Amino acid sequence: METIILNDLPKEKTALYEHIHMTNTQTTRFKEISFNKTQLISEVEYTKFNGFLIKMIAKLFPNKFKQQSQKWLIQFKTFAERAS
Repeated sequence: METIILNDLPKEKTALYEHIHMTNTQTTRFKEISFNKTQLISEVEYTKFNGFLIKMIAKLFPNKFKQQSQKWLIQFKTFAERAS
């Protein structure tokens, strides 16, 4: 479930995500670099893990969550650059 905490688009959006396995808050900021370039800054704070397996993954492989977020950012970048 997504709950919007702050909606100040096009500058910033913060949302709380509640999933069966975890709860996290994501803040996304957009910063204009030049006329046709924008920097997307994404911060994710994992606040709760539900279940033994996901807790172990978070403890043993904390970079896995960062890698997944990076993968989504790269996919979004590809999408945005194709659309323009």
